[in-house]
Amino acid sequence: MNLQEKTSDMYLLSLPYNFTSLRQIEGRAWRQGNQWENVRINFMLTNDSVDVFMLQKLQAKQSRYMEAMKKGANVIDVSDVDTQELKTALITDPTTRAEIEISILKKRYENEKTRHEADLGFVSRKFEDYVKSKEYQQVKNLKLDLEKYTQWQNSGNGNWENQIKWTKEKLEISEPALAQLENKLKEKGININDFQIRKEQTNMKIAEISDKIENELPLLREKMINQYRAEKKEKLKNYNPIDFVKEREEENREFFKLRPKEEKVAEKEEIMQEPTKSRMRR
Repeated sequence: MNLQEKTSDMYLLSLPYNFTSLRQIEGRAWRQGNQWENVRINFMLTNDSVDVFMLQKLQAKQSRYMEAMKKGANVIDVSDVDTQELKTALITDPTTRAEIEISILKKRYENEKTRHEADLGFVSRKFEDYVKSKEYQQVKNLKLDLEKYTQWQNSGNGNWENQIKWTKEKLEISEPALAQLENKLKEKGININDFQIRKEQTNMKIAEISDKIENELPLLREKMINQYRAEKKEKLKNYNPIDFVKEREEENREFFKLRPKEEKVAEKEEIMQEPTKSRMRR
């Protein structure tokens, strides 16, 4: 039996703890000299077992590695395949499946909330520098004084006309200085008005996500449990055994193709020359 050239399928009954080991195992089948263009790796996962989570962790690590290494490479778009959905579908207990999906969704919301909180912290720090400026504090205090003197004048609590006049004059001098500071910040890409709007919008998003976590997710959990119970009941009711042999037979017609002879010859020549190259290097 020539496994070097003829291997077409590999069945993994257990999973390693890191994806590099998994790649080495897969490489026993997908290697130089194999006559097939494609090799199929079959993961034998058991319902309601730790296999599901092991594979999920391995694929998460592998995806991060591939993302870092794929610059300039040809990448197959598999965005339409929801691997998370495929793996959770292996969990047949409705309550367990719902709780796992809710925990995944909660983690996603919490990550999104953390991003918004970090963004809010950045905005707040920039705005805080502006608020602490001498120009801003002066205009703010003058406006408060003017509002106070005007109220006292209107309520008949003494004569505050001189103070009102002096404060207005001071404000007319201070406001252009504050506008000048705002223009300088704008030249640096810091728009004060945008900051205030952005801060309000970010606070609204954080509050919205918190509401989803606290109020929506518990309701969604119950809804999922009922849905998965109904699906399981319907699935058992309409159970129809799958002919896996026939299914594989049809799949194999499209999946397995022999590599061109020219490519195999070139590869064999390269392998034969490898010892020569090694001796030359030494």
